[in-house]
Amino acid sequence: MDLLARFLWLAVRMIQGPARWFSRRFTTAGAMLCAGLMVSLGTANPAQTLGLSAFLVLLVMLGMAMLWAPFFRPRLTLRRHAPRLAACGEPVSVTITLRNHTPRWQRGMLYGENLRAVPLVIGAVRDWLRQGRHVRTTSRPVPVPPLPPWSTASFPVMVTARRRGPLVIPGGLISRSDPLGIFRGFRVLSAPSTVLVLPARHRLPPLDLPGFRRPQPGGQALASRVGAAEDFAALRDYRRGDPRKHIHWRSTARTGDLVVKEFHDEELVRYALVLDPGDPGEVQAFEDAVAVAASFTCTIPDQEVLLDLLFVGDQALRLSSGRGLGPASPMLEALATITPKPAAFAALESLVLTHVQTLSALVLVVTAWDGPRRGLVRILRSKGVPVTVLLVSSGAVPSIEDPAERPDRLIQLIPGRLSEGLAELGRRP
Repeated sequence: MDLLARFLWLAVRMIQGPARWFSRRFTTAGAMLCAGLMVSLGTANPAQTLGLSAFLVLLVMLGMAMLWAPFFRPRLTLRRHAPRLAACGEPVSVTITLRNHTPRWQRGMLYGENLRAVPLVIGAVRDWLRQGRHVRTTSRPVPVPPLPPWSTASFPVMVTARRRGPLVIPGGLISRSDPLGIFRGFRVLSAPSTVLVLPARHRLPPLDLPGFRRPQPGGQALASRVGAAEDFAALRDYRRGDPRKHIHWRSTARTGDLVVKEFHDEELVRYALVLDPGDPGEVQAFEDAVAVAASFTCTIPDQEVLLDLLFVGDQALRLSSGRGLGPASPMLEALATITPKPAAFAALESLVLTHVQTLSALVLVVTAWDGPRRGLVRILRSKGVPVTVLLVSSGAVPSIEDPAERPDRLIQLIPGRLSEGLAELGRRP
């Protein structure tokens, strides 16, 4: 498998550039002409003038079409209105505005986004061999409305990003085919912009996760409308940053100094979603693990609980969402740019254990089930935290002989077939 993946990777790297140039430059009629040119070349025989004549005619047509291309140099400027965020796998509409800076009408042009080719890595080829799929960002060229002299025209272009992360669009491509409709002349217009593509998300069943309320530092300010009823503790002097609504006005009027109400820590349900740092060699497994984490970030906060996302970016980080803590969009944006860091699991484990006392339950999304992952489950179980493990892997799940390392639930998710495994979350163990 590895030898075949490396061979295919080298082959694709060699033909990727020429194939991209050919698909952009030649129309459908031009591709048919090239095919006819090759057939006529193979059958050309000096003794039979018909095949040779066909070859020469097709060659002359191709040469005339290619000589026309350098003369396509319209003076145009481009403006792009693109959204800041897009969803992976879903088309997004981008508004293009072109201005004609010539005294002539411009007709018959096509516009396409100048999308950069994503370098192909061996891990992606290996996943393509296993899953039978390879994804890339796509944008179909669209006809440009006729442009009168010294005027502008706006039109939409649909872009479908199938990879999460920053989508850099350096500019646009204006093309027009020669009078024979064989070969396209191109004009590259610069208009750089970046769209952040959020991870793919999957529909989750109604979740019935284990867990219980725990005291949360921050008290009533953190609790907002979630958790147990407010519990008044005492009055104290005002401190910089105290909410104005906590001021006790009767005591303030009596003493002449600001006095605020203090509350006990509230008891809330707080889940932790821990994303495995991943393995660069398992591209599809890590991408699916990120998609699973993104699906949870959009589902759990809707259930009147707090959610902490713990992952490794430049360092081990914790982001929180829920009532009183803000929406899940910062989590999705962080997941959009995350990359595998297999050596950082120790830092992630340390971050989890730092906040374990406030957690009601924990969901661990991993791409491997080895000693360090089982060791983390053992520690969490010893501290009374229920653990649900989602293993994104196509291999067999190792047997767990030590009961202390056995999570409350362990569900295997096959890369490329997440829906089947995620449906298990809605069923009681």
